[in-house]
Amino acid sequence: MDDLKRSLLNVFTYSNLDRMVDRRKDAEHLASLQTSLSARFVLFHQDQFLMSEEPNPAPVLVESGSIDRWQCSIETSVYLGCRGEHNYFALEIGDTSWLYGNFSDNANFVELRENGYSLKAEDATLLSYAKAMFHWHRAHGFCGVCGAATLAVQGGHCRRCTKPECAKLHFPRTDPAIIVAVTKDCKCLFGRQKAWPQYRYSVIAGFVEPGESVEQAVVREVLEETDISLDTVDYHSSQPWPFPGSIMLGFTATASSYQIRLNDGELQDAHWRSVDEVVDGLISGEFRVPPRLSIAYRLIEDWFNEHSSRKLSVVMDDLGIVRLW
Repeated sequence: MDDLKRSLLNVFTYSNLDRMVDRRKDAEHLASLQTSLSARFVLFHQDQFLMSEEPNPAPVLVESGSIDRWQCSIETSVYLGCRGEHNYFALEIGDTSWLYGNFSDNANFVELRENGYSLKAEDATLLSYAKAMFHWHRAHGFCGVCGAATLAVQGGHCRRCTKPECAKLHFPRTDPAIIVAVTKDCKCLFGRQKAWPQYRYSVIAGFVEPGESVEQAVVREVLEETDISLDTVDYHSSQPWPFPGSIMLGFTATASSYQIRLNDGELQDAHWRSVDEVVDGLISGEFRVPPRLSIAYRLIEDWFNEHSSRKLSVVMDDLGIVRLW
Protein backbone atom coordinates (compact mmCIF):
# COMPACT_ATOMS: atom_id res chain seq x y z
CA MET A 1 0.00 0.00 0.00
CA ASP A 2 1.45 3.37 -0.97
CA ASP A 3 1.54 6.43 1.30
CA LEU A 4 -1.50 8.09 -0.30
CA LYS A 5 -3.73 5.02 0.08
CA ARG A 6 -2.58 4.55 3.67
CA SER A 7 -3.34 8.17 4.54
CA LEU A 8 -6.78 7.98 2.93
CA LEU A 9 -7.72 5.35 5.52
CA ASN A 10 -7.48 8.05 8.21
CA VAL A 11 -10.61 10.01 9.13
CA PHE A 12 -10.75 13.57 7.70
CA THR A 13 -8.55 12.67 4.69
CA TYR A 14 -11.03 11.48 2.06
CA SER A 15 -12.04 14.22 -0.33
CA ASN A 16 -13.76 14.37 -3.69
CA LEU A 17 -14.01 18.15 -3.32
CA ASP A 18 -12.53 20.49 -5.91
CA ARG A 19 -11.30 23.45 -3.86
CA MET A 20 -11.45 25.69 -6.94
CA VAL A 21 -8.24 27.45 -5.96
CA ASP A 22 -8.06 29.29 -9.29
CA ARG A 23 -11.45 30.98 -8.75
CA ARG A 24 -11.08 32.17 -5.14
CA LYS A 25 -9.76 35.58 -6.15
CA ASP A 26 -12.79 36.27 -8.35
CA ALA A 27 -15.11 38.03 -5.90
CA GLU A 28 -17.92 38.47 -8.43
CA HIS A 29 -17.86 34.78 -9.33
CA LEU A 30 -17.96 33.73 -5.67
CA ALA A 31 -20.85 36.13 -4.99
CA SER A 32 -22.84 34.60 -7.83
CA LEU A 33 -22.10 31.09 -6.57
CA GLN A 34 -23.20 31.98 -3.05
CA THR A 35 -26.66 33.06 -4.26
CA SER A 36 -27.08 30.30 -6.83
CA LEU A 37 -29.29 27.21 -6.62
CA SER A 38 -26.12 25.11 -6.48
CA ALA A 39 -24.98 26.64 -3.18
CA ARG A 40 -25.05 24.54 -0.02
CA PHE A 41 -24.09 25.88 3.41
CA VAL A 42 -22.85 24.14 6.54
CA LEU A 43 -23.50 26.12 9.72
CA PHE A 44 -20.99 26.49 12.55
CA HIS A 45 -21.67 27.99 15.98
CA GLN A 46 -19.52 27.93 19.12
CA ASP A 47 -17.25 25.17 17.78
CA GLN A 48 -20.18 22.98 16.74
CA PHE A 49 -21.80 22.10 13.42
CA LEU A 50 -25.50 21.82 12.71
CA MET A 51 -26.11 18.12 12.10
CA SER A 52 -29.00 15.72 11.82
CA GLU A 53 -28.53 12.83 14.22
CA GLU A 54 -30.92 10.15 12.95
CA PRO A 55 -30.97 7.73 11.29
CA ASN A 56 -27.31 8.51 10.53
CA PRO A 57 -25.33 11.62 11.54
CA ALA A 58 -24.87 14.06 8.68
CA PRO A 59 -24.29 17.80 8.29
CA VAL A 60 -27.42 19.83 7.61
CA LEU A 61 -26.92 21.42 4.19
CA VAL A 62 -28.85 24.68 3.90
CA GLU A 63 -29.78 26.26 0.56
CA SER A 64 -29.04 29.89 -0.26
CA GLY A 65 -32.72 30.90 -0.30
CA SER A 66 -33.09 29.83 3.32
CA ILE A 67 -30.02 31.82 4.38
CA ASP A 68 -31.47 34.97 2.81
CA ARG A 69 -34.97 34.37 4.19
CA TRP A 70 -33.84 33.79 7.77
CA GLN A 71 -31.45 36.76 7.75
CA CYS A 72 -29.03 34.93 10.00
CA SER A 73 -26.08 36.75 11.54
CA ILE A 74 -22.98 35.63 9.63
CA GLU A 75 -19.64 36.20 11.35
CA THR A 76 -17.37 34.39 8.89
CA SER A 77 -17.94 32.87 5.45
CA VAL A 78 -15.59 30.41 3.77
CA TYR A 79 -15.90 28.96 0.28
CA LEU A 80 -14.93 25.29 0.54
CA GLY A 81 -15.23 24.22 -3.08
CA CYS A 82 -17.28 22.25 -5.57
CA ARG A 83 -18.47 18.64 -5.44
CA GLY A 84 -20.68 17.36 -8.20
CA GLU A 85 -23.35 19.96 -8.98
CA HIS A 86 -23.07 21.78 -5.65
CA ASN A 87 -20.82 24.54 -4.34
CA TYR A 88 -20.14 24.35 -0.61
CA PHE A 89 -19.77 27.24 1.81
CA ALA A 90 -19.25 27.21 5.56
CA LEU A 91 -20.82 29.94 7.70
CA GLU A 92 -19.92 30.75 11.27
CA ILE A 93 -23.04 32.29 12.75
CA GLY A 94 -23.76 34.31 15.86
CA ASP A 95 -27.33 34.34 17.13
CA THR A 96 -29.17 31.04 16.54
CA SER A 97 -32.68 32.00 17.64
CA TRP A 98 -33.81 32.16 14.00
CA LEU A 99 -33.14 28.43 13.69
CA TYR A 100 -35.97 27.41 16.00
CA GLY A 101 -39.00 26.27 14.08
CA ASN A 102 -37.03 25.93 10.85
CA PHE A 103 -35.56 22.53 11.68
CA SER A 104 -36.88 19.38 13.28
CA ASP A 105 -35.78 18.37 16.76
CA ASN A 106 -33.49 15.91 15.01
CA ALA A 107 -31.11 18.74 14.01
CA ASN A 108 -28.73 20.08 16.64
CA PHE A 109 -25.34 21.73 16.95
CA VAL A 110 -22.86 19.01 17.89
CA GLU A 111 -19.08 18.67 18.11
CA LEU A 112 -17.12 17.18 15.25
CA ARG A 113 -14.75 15.34 17.61
CA GLU A 114 -17.64 13.34 19.03
CA ASN A 115 -19.32 12.58 15.72
CA GLY A 116 -16.58 12.57 13.10
CA TYR A 117 -16.16 8.80 13.02
CA SER A 118 -19.88 8.25 12.40
CA LEU A 119 -20.07 10.61 9.43
CA LYS A 120 -19.56 9.64 5.82
CA ALA A 121 -15.90 10.08 4.93
CA GLU A 122 -16.57 12.97 2.53
CA ASP A 123 -18.71 14.80 5.13
CA ALA A 124 -16.18 14.34 7.93
CA THR A 125 -13.47 15.76 5.68
CA LEU A 126 -15.62 18.72 4.61
CA LEU A 127 -16.38 19.68 8.22
CA SER A 128 -12.80 19.26 9.41
CA TYR A 129 -11.70 21.59 6.61
CA ALA A 130 -14.27 24.18 7.67
CA LYS A 131 -13.43 23.92 11.37
CA ALA A 132 -9.72 24.48 10.79
CA MET A 133 -10.49 27.52 8.64
CA PHE A 134 -12.73 29.08 11.28
CA HIS A 135 -10.04 28.60 13.94
CA TRP A 136 -7.52 30.36 11.71
CA HIS A 137 -9.88 33.29 11.12
CA ARG A 138 -10.44 33.72 14.86
CA ALA A 139 -6.70 33.83 15.52
CA HIS A 140 -5.87 36.31 12.75
CA GLY A 141 -8.30 39.16 13.19
CA PHE A 142 -5.36 41.55 13.46
CA CYS A 143 -2.26 41.97 11.34
CA GLY A 144 0.86 40.40 12.80
CA VAL A 145 3.00 43.07 11.14
CA CYS A 146 1.33 46.35 12.14
CA GLY A 147 -1.53 45.35 14.45
CA ALA A 148 -4.34 46.77 12.33
CA ALA A 149 -7.57 44.84 11.76
CA THR A 150 -7.65 42.32 8.91
CA LEU A 151 -10.42 41.60 6.41
CA ALA A 152 -11.33 38.20 4.94
CA VAL A 153 -10.86 38.03 1.16
CA GLN A 154 -10.47 35.38 -1.55
CA GLY A 155 -13.45 33.36 -0.37
CA GLY A 156 -12.18 33.32 3.20
CA HIS A 157 -8.79 31.86 2.26
CA CYS A 158 -6.84 35.03 2.92
CA ARG A 159 -6.99 37.96 5.34
CA ARG A 160 -5.75 41.37 4.19
CA CYS A 161 -4.52 44.07 6.52
CA THR A 162 -6.87 47.05 6.31
CA LYS A 163 -4.09 49.59 6.88
CA PRO A 164 -3.35 50.89 3.34
CA GLU A 165 0.37 51.42 3.89
CA CYS A 166 0.71 47.82 5.13
CA ALA A 167 -1.91 45.76 3.21
CA LYS A 168 -0.13 42.56 4.26
CA LEU A 169 -1.80 39.35 3.05
CA HIS A 170 -2.11 36.56 5.61
CA PHE A 171 -2.79 32.98 4.53
CA PRO A 172 -4.03 29.97 6.55
CA ARG A 173 -1.45 28.05 8.51
CA THR A 174 -1.53 24.56 9.95
CA ASP A 175 0.73 23.37 12.75
CA PRO A 176 2.83 20.26 11.95
CA ALA A 177 2.89 17.65 14.70
CA ILE A 178 4.44 14.19 14.78
CA ILE A 179 2.89 11.07 16.26
CA VAL A 180 4.81 7.80 16.45
CA ALA A 181 4.24 4.17 17.39
CA VAL A 182 7.52 3.12 19.01
CA THR A 183 8.11 -0.64 19.10
CA LYS A 184 10.75 -3.06 20.27
CA ASP A 185 10.50 -6.73 19.44
CA CYS A 186 6.72 -7.36 19.68
CA LYS A 187 5.89 -4.63 22.19
CA CYS A 188 4.61 -1.08 21.69
CA LEU A 189 5.30 1.97 23.85
CA PHE A 190 2.25 3.64 25.39
CA GLY A 191 1.98 6.83 27.41
CA ARG A 192 -0.78 8.88 29.03
CA GLN A 193 -1.22 12.49 30.07
CA LYS A 194 -2.89 13.34 33.34
CA ALA A 195 -5.60 15.44 31.65
CA TRP A 196 -6.84 12.52 29.52
CA PRO A 197 -9.89 10.41 30.39
CA GLN A 198 -9.12 7.77 32.99
CA TYR A 199 -7.16 4.75 31.70
CA ARG A 200 -6.64 6.19 28.21
CA TYR A 201 -3.23 5.57 26.69
CA SER A 202 -1.81 6.56 23.33
CA VAL A 203 1.43 6.68 21.38
CA ILE A 204 3.97 9.51 21.60
CA ALA A 205 3.19 12.85 19.92
CA GLY A 206 4.41 16.43 19.86
CA PHE A 207 4.80 19.54 17.73
CA VAL A 208 7.59 20.06 15.22
CA GLU A 209 9.88 22.90 16.26
CA PRO A 210 11.45 25.47 13.90
CA GLY A 211 14.71 24.36 12.34
CA GLU A 212 14.19 20.59 12.57
CA SER A 213 12.96 17.94 10.18
CA VAL A 214 9.87 15.94 11.08
CA GLU A 215 12.06 12.86 11.57
CA GLN A 216 14.26 14.79 13.99
CA ALA A 217 11.11 15.87 15.84
CA VAL A 218 10.16 12.19 16.25
CA VAL A 219 13.54 11.38 17.79
CA ARG A 220 13.50 14.46 20.04
CA GLU A 221 9.94 14.00 21.35
CA VAL A 222 10.44 10.34 22.24
CA LEU A 223 13.74 11.10 23.97
CA GLU A 224 12.32 14.11 25.85
CA GLU A 225 9.24 12.29 27.10
CA THR A 226 10.57 8.78 27.78
CA ASP A 227 14.41 8.92 27.55
CA ILE A 228 14.27 6.25 24.85
CA SER A 229 16.60 6.51 21.86
CA LEU A 230 15.42 5.32 18.45
CA ASP A 231 17.24 3.10 15.98
CA THR A 232 14.93 3.63 12.99
CA VAL A 233 12.15 6.06 12.00
CA ASP A 234 9.72 5.37 9.13
CA TYR A 235 6.81 7.38 7.74
CA HIS A 236 3.33 5.85 8.10
CA SER A 237 0.64 8.35 7.03
CA SER A 238 -0.82 11.77 7.83
CA GLN A 239 -4.11 13.21 9.04
CA PRO A 240 -5.56 16.73 9.23
CA TRP A 241 -6.48 17.28 12.87
CA PRO A 242 -8.82 20.28 13.27
CA PHE A 243 -8.65 20.43 17.09
CA PRO A 244 -7.85 23.18 16.53
CA GLY A 245 -5.60 23.23 13.44
CA SER A 246 -2.81 20.69 13.00
CA ILE A 247 -1.53 18.19 10.48
CA MET A 248 -0.56 14.95 12.23
CA LEU A 249 2.44 13.27 10.61
CA GLY A 250 2.41 9.62 11.60
CA PHE A 251 5.51 7.46 11.98
CA THR A 252 6.64 4.08 13.23
CA ALA A 253 9.99 3.66 14.99
CA THR A 254 12.09 1.02 16.68
CA ALA A 255 13.62 1.64 20.10
CA SER A 256 17.16 0.88 21.19
CA SER A 257 16.12 -0.17 24.72
CA TYR A 258 13.16 -0.82 26.99
CA GLN A 259 14.38 1.52 29.75
CA ILE A 260 11.88 4.37 30.39
CA ARG A 261 12.45 7.57 32.33
CA LEU A 262 9.85 10.34 32.32
CA ASN A 263 12.01 13.38 31.65
CA ASP A 264 9.89 16.45 30.97
CA GLY A 265 6.69 15.86 32.93
CA GLU A 266 4.54 15.64 29.78
CA LEU A 267 3.46 12.11 30.62
CA GLN A 268 1.93 10.81 33.81
CA ASP A 269 2.88 7.25 32.91
CA ALA A 270 4.56 5.30 30.11
CA HIS A 271 5.04 1.56 29.68
CA TRP A 272 5.45 -1.23 27.13
CA ARG A 273 2.65 -3.64 26.19
CA SER A 274 2.31 -6.71 24.03
CA VAL A 275 -0.88 -7.39 22.09
CA ASP A 276 -1.97 -9.86 24.78
CA GLU A 277 -1.43 -7.22 27.45
CA VAL A 278 -3.47 -4.75 25.40
CA VAL A 279 -6.34 -7.25 25.25
CA ASP A 280 -6.07 -7.95 28.99
CA GLY A 281 -6.21 -4.21 29.69
CA LEU A 282 -9.24 -3.74 27.44
CA ILE A 283 -11.04 -6.61 29.16
CA SER A 284 -10.28 -5.30 32.66
CA GLY A 285 -11.15 -1.73 31.68
CA GLU A 286 -7.80 -0.45 32.96
CA PHE A 287 -6.43 0.32 29.50
CA ARG A 288 -8.15 2.35 26.78
CA VAL A 289 -6.93 3.23 23.32
CA PRO A 290 -7.58 6.57 21.58
CA PRO A 291 -10.86 7.12 19.67
CA ARG A 292 -11.11 5.45 16.28
CA LEU A 293 -11.26 8.74 14.38
CA SER A 294 -7.62 9.50 15.30
CA ILE A 295 -4.39 8.57 13.57
CA ALA A 296 -3.20 7.48 17.01
CA TYR A 297 -5.71 4.63 16.86
CA ARG A 298 -4.61 3.77 13.31
CA LEU A 299 -0.98 3.46 14.37
CA ILE A 300 -1.89 1.24 17.31
CA GLU A 301 -4.27 -0.79 15.16
CA ASP A 302 -1.64 -1.48 12.49
CA TRP A 303 0.90 -2.60 15.11
CA PHE A 304 -1.70 -4.76 16.88
CA ASN A 305 -2.94 -6.41 13.69
CA GLU A 306 0.62 -7.23 12.63
CA HIS A 307 1.25 -9.20 15.82
CA SER A 308 -2.18 -10.70 16.50
CA SER A 309 -4.38 -13.31 14.83
CA ARG A 310 -7.39 -11.07 15.54
CA LYS A 311 -7.90 -7.49 14.42
CA LEU A 312 -8.08 -4.80 17.10
CA SER A 313 -11.43 -3.53 15.80
CA VAL A 314 -12.90 -7.04 16.12
CA VAL A 315 -11.56 -7.42 19.66
CA MET A 316 -13.09 -4.09 20.68
CA ASP A 317 -16.42 -4.86 19.01
CA ASP A 318 -16.56 -8.27 20.69
CA LEU A 319 -15.95 -6.61 24.04
CA GLY A 320 -18.70 -4.09 23.34
CA ILE A 321 -16.30 -1.15 23.56
CA VAL A 322 -17.83 1.98 22.05
CA ARG A 323 -15.84 3.79 19.39
CA LEU A 324 -15.45 6.96 21.47
CA TRP A 325 -14.85 7.58 25.15
